[in-house]
Amino acid sequence: MSADAAGDDGLCKRGIQLLEAGDVAGAENCLSAIGEEHPDFPLAQYHLGLAALRAGRLDTAERHFRAALERKADFAAAYNNLGDILMRTGRLAEAEQQLRRASVEDPALAEAFYNLGTLMLNTGRSVEAEACLHRAIVLRPNFAHAYNNLCEVMLRTNRRDEAESCVRKAVELAPDFAPAHYNLGNLLLAAGRAGDAEASLRRALELQPDFPGANHQLGTLLLSQNRAAEAETLLRREIAGHPQIGASHRMLGITLLALRREEEALGCLRRALELDPRDAEAHYHLGGALLTLNRPEEAVDAASRGYALAPELAGGRLILGSALLKLGRYREGWPHYEYFSARRGPGAARTPLAGMLPEWQGEPLAGKALIVQCDFSFGPDETIQFARFIAPLKASGLAQLTVVCPPDIKPLFDGMREIDTLKSTDEHVDPRRADYWCYLTSLPLRLDVTLEQLAAPLPYLRVASAQTKRWQSRLDRSLPADRARVGIAGAGELPVSLLRPVLAVPGVSFVALSKDASQRAAWRELPDALRPADVADETANLSDTAALIRNLDLVITADPTIAHLAGALNQPFWLLLKLDGDWRWLHERGDSPWYPQIARLFRQRERGDWSAVIDEAAAALPAWIAANKSANPGS
Repeated sequence: MSADAAGDDGLCKRGIQLLEAGDVAGAENCLSAIGEEHPDFPLAQYHLGLAALRAGRLDTAERHFRAALERKADFAAAYNNLGDILMRTGRLAEAEQQLRRASVEDPALAEAFYNLGTLMLNTGRSVEAEACLHRAIVLRPNFAHAYNNLCEVMLRTNRRDEAESCVRKAVELAPDFAPAHYNLGNLLLAAGRAGDAEASLRRALELQPDFPGANHQLGTLLLSQNRAAEAETLLRREIAGHPQIGASHRMLGITLLALRREEEALGCLRRALELDPRDAEAHYHLGGALLTLNRPEEAVDAASRGYALAPELAGGRLILGSALLKLGRYREGWPHYEYFSARRGPGAARTPLAGMLPEWQGEPLAGKALIVQCDFSFGPDETIQFARFIAPLKASGLAQLTVVCPPDIKPLFDGMREIDTLKSTDEHVDPRRADYWCYLTSLPLRLDVTLEQLAAPLPYLRVASAQTKRWQSRLDRSLPADRARVGIAGAGELPVSLLRPVLAVPGVSFVALSKDASQRAAWRELPDALRPADVADETANLSDTAALIRNLDLVITADPTIAHLAGALNQPFWLLLKLDGDWRWLHERGDSPWYPQIARLFRQRERGDWSAVIDEAAAALPAWIAANKSANPGS
């Protein structure tokens, strides 16, 4: 052997040692000096490729691996690393070729099967991915990365228990492997084990503080637990380290919406869309922010862009539908609203009736039997509002109408003559006696309801005469006969203490209508002269509240359930609305076509400013009482 060759031999060995010691520059100096004619040239080029990989220079690494393969066509490790680079740079077909060649040249090379399994996973070939990853584990039983990716295969094939076993094995084998803790956190979160999920995600971030996915997922978890301030801190830290990830800006925008900082949220959501104009969720949430800022026309534009990209996102469809409905564009809005309320989104749990009967889509109903399901996830305000459509539904020729409603609503619906059979959601319903089913919230779409067709005979809810008389006697015993009787109720965003100007109007006996414990406690803190009569302990259900309202001259409320209940009973009511009032009250109107002649709306003009709203109502009350005072309230 010549002196030069011996020197080259020493350079290759020295270069490999330097690379193993972490000295990339020193390794490259040694290895680059080895000539093409030397037998160790392929090995040197291979390790130069590894050095370039460590430095993040993928193009250089690729060049070195290809050079190694030109001189050594059976170099399995070079095929494997070249395939890895090709996979990272999106050249999947060639990557697969190189990785398969690696597995042929060295059937015992676990890394080749791991990378091939990862490629299969990323291209949706779960069966092949599972086989490759299992082979990698057989070849190297302590291969944590392979267990971690096998977890993903199990998830995609709906084997959650096996997925958890795989990822826990990955954590056991590599306790400092952040992606395994991240995947475990995601699994635990999906299983509803939020506390354990949080611990795993935080561990992933301890190990890799700049882990965008873990930051994002932990922020989502915190937001779901109403810990928006913590989520904001986390997401801002993520954005500081990775300012070009659009999803992070979107998530921060959503978090700021939860914190009621809509103007800031707009900036974050717009930045998210600058980075990724096809982020449908960002478009939808931008619409939500604009809707909250009482800018419904702009909200429609933004949410429509989200709909064009992802029509399957039910929450986004609700935002678009709400904006359209708020503008009175009912024919355009109902399909989006109904998509959400009828649980048509991917993975949404629907009523068991959906698997037993055809869903009514507007077919002729003459002589048919229909079951109408009130969705338990909606509040009583929605159920009361949409109950107005039961009468026209029955008038379409239905032979048998069954309504299934929440137990607390059932006594209220007992007086609806149009209902043939009334069941609560905890009672058995026999689907064999029906031709169709549908959700109550689907009726406006199926009946083609427009603003011009809203008028319904009022009242459409009725209370038993004996119940009404009992409450009349109860109020007569405790309230002066010569005073107007006005029901009053606050709401979460309107503390009852702010209602003092209304309560100070002379000549009125106020009656508290809410059963909310915190609201009742607040009433008790008012001076005796301002404190309304509190009879909530005597109202067993909404039917009792309805009978109480029937004995009042007027209802003043910020609670939408109380407002809809009064309207359905044809009792006059004033509704105190925040700036972004719900779509049901339309946009900047002082009346409601849902309850003509009996509804008056007092709206905020500035966010959070209730004083002007309450002062306006207090100023209007004496004139209303003078014009409408009745000797027999509720008659």
